[in-house]
Amino acid sequence: MAMRINFLPWRTQQAAEARRHFLSLTGMTAALAGALILLLYVYYAAQIAQQQLRNQVLNAAIQRLDIDINEIGRLREQIQGVLLRKRTIESMQVDRARAVFLLEQIARLTPEGIYLRSLTQRGLQVSVVGYAQSDAKVSTFMRNLDTTPGIVDARLNEIKAVTANARRLAEFTLEFSLQPNVALGTASSATPGAPAIQNTPTKAAG
Repeated sequence: MAMRINFLPWRTQQAAEARRHFLSLTGMTAALAGALILLLYVYYAAQIAQQQLRNQVLNAAIQRLDIDINEIGRLREQIQGVLLRKRTIESMQVDRARAVFLLEQIARLTPEGIYLRSLTQRGLQVSVVGYAQSDAKVSTFMRNLDTTPGIVDARLNEIKAVTANARRLAEFTLEFSLQPNVALGTASSATPGAPAIQNTPTKAAG
C-alpha cells in the first residue's frame, strides 16, 4: 500500500510566511521613507526659516541704508544751498568793492573840463559817456585810465562835436575793463613812476 504525503499546508504556510516577510519589509521601507521625508522636510524648513530670518535682517539693513541715503541727499542739498548763498554773498561783496573802487577812481581820474553823463558797469566791463571841453581833455582822461592800476584796455569808441547849453562840447563814449583782482585791494596802490593825476571830483552834465 503506497503512502501519500500532503505538502499543501506546508506550502500554504511558506507562502503566508513569505507574504508576512514581504509586508514587513514593505512596512519598514515605507517607515524609513517616511522618516527620511520627515527629516528632509524638517531640514529644508529650518533652512527656509533661517534664510527668511537673514532676509529680514537684510531688509532691515536696506531700510536703514535708504534712510541714511535720503538723509545724505538732504544734507547735500543743504550744503549746496549754503555754498550757493556763500558764493552769492562773496560775489555781492566783490561787486560792492569793485563799485567802490570804480567810483573812487573815476572821481580821482576825471580831469577838469570833463562832464560825465552816464557810467555803466557790467561785470568787469565799464562804459562811460560824457562831455569834454576839448579833445585834449578826453586824451588826458584816457591817459589817466591807462596809467591806473586795476584798469586795463581803455578804448575810445566815439567822439563827436555837439552843442549843449549853447556851448560847443565834445561828446565821447569810452570803455575800459577792471582787473579781476581789483576787489581785493591789490590795484588801488599807485605804480612807481606813474604820472600825477588831478584829484578833481566828477562833474555831472549841466
